[in-house]
Formats: sequence, C-alpha cells, structure tokens
Amino acid sequence: MSNQTLLGKIALVTGGTKGIGKAIADQLTEQGAIVIVSARNEPDKLPKQEFMASDVTNADSVNALAEKILSKYGKIDILINNAGGLTGPGGGYQIPTDEQWIAEFNFNLLSSIRVYRAFVPSMVAQRSGVVIHVTTVSAYKPFYQFNLTYATVKSALNTYSKGLANELGQNGIRVNLVSPGIINTEMTELFIEKKAADNKVSVEQSTQEFIESAGGIPIGRMATTKEVANVVSFLVSDAASYVTGSNYYVDGGLFPVVQ
Repeated sequence: MSNQTLLGKIALVTGGTKGIGKAIADQLTEQGAIVIVSARNEPDKLPKQEFMASDVTNADSVNALAEKILSKYGKIDILINNAGGLTGPGGGYQIPTDEQWIAEFNFNLLSSIRVYRAFVPSMVAQRSGVVIHVTTVSAYKPFYQFNLTYATVKSALNTYSKGLANELGQNGIRVNLVSPGIINTEMTELFIEKKAADNKVSVEQSTQEFIESAGGIPIGRMATTKEVANVVSFLVSDAASYVTGSNYYVDGGLFPVVQ
C-alpha cells in the first residue's frame, strides 16, 4: 500500500530545519506533500524541502512568508506551528524579569498568533485545512526550576488553540495539539552532557537523573523526534478527519493522569 497519503497537499512547518520540526517535515515529505520549512537562518543542507526564511517574532516577516507561499502555490493545506522554545531562565517565580516574560510570550504564543492571522484566512476561503501546534507536556506539568515561563506560555497557547478549533470547525478546518514529553534532540543531548560535566557523572547517569527529575517515564526512555512526527502525520491525514480540538501526548506515560 502506498504511503503517499498527502499528495497534492501544501504544508508549512515553522522551525522546520532541526529537531522535531525537521522530523515532521521529513515525514510529511515522505507522505507526498510539498513541504516548505521556515526558520530564521537557512540550514547548511536541506535536500527534501523548500526553505523560506522567516522570523515568527516579527509580523511583517510572517506576512511576507504567507504572501510568498500563497502567491507561488495558491493555497496552504497543512500548517505546523513548531517554531518556539525555552527562552526564559529556570529557578522559580522570583527569577524571570518582565522583559524575559515578554520575550517568552512573543516567541511561544504571539508567534503562532501571527502565523494564524497570515495563513488561516486562505484556509477559510478554501473551506479546508489542518493546523497542528507543537506544544509541551510541561504546560500541564511545569518544572519551576527549569521552564516555568515556557510552560506557562505554552498553556496559554493550548487554550488559544482549543478556542480556534471551536471557531474554525464550521469552516472545515481542524486544529489540534501535540504535546511532546522528553525528546531526544540535539538540544536535549547538549543539556544532559553539560549536566554530566557539571556534576562529574557519566552521560548515562545524567540521562537517568534527568528522566527521574521529571517524575520518571514508564516506557523508560526518551522519545525520538520520529515518534512525534508519526503522531503529527496521523493528525494531518484523512484518517483523523473527525479529530479536532484535541491534545495528543507523546510522552511515554510521563503525564500521570488520563485527560
């Protein structure tokens, strides 16, 4: 059976040049979609997708990206809001400054709102489309000592996405969330290696301590970026045609309750 389930679809993956974003872009490409990836800086090598530079923290840059894509392809079918990441410091409520809170909101909430404003009107006009927000399990299980600002802002994004799912369903547009837990990315590896060096322990021990600090993972390991991309590829496909306003956890059981 062919896996070309997205033939003819035009997809944008923001923050699509590395980590989870790259894995999603590669997966959608394998399924036959024409995939555009955006980021601030062009990667050294990007053989499978078209790259378009864009800064999601700047409305003019996002609007220019939308104009370029819609002028070239005439539509957008799949929108993956993946750009984002931890910008504020850890350490609890007294540490982040007003400026750091504002920067976190700009990068992890307002960025997605800008992308929506630029692209969703085209989806409304064609009465079809799928939007996926890559968020985090930390929005429901924040680690104050590590990512309080990030978790708080992603929680706001989750609420925003649910509201949009309710609003846009009548226009044939589905909006869903994917919440990764601890994912084995380059950034995660660098973080664990630094902790290992600081604490004078092995990388293996540092990895286990990191997992335990998050409350433990029943599956016993970090996820791969491919495992996150697999969930996204299902949600953007016709197999998920009746799924909207939902949040899919890809966390190996890290989140301790059913929701």
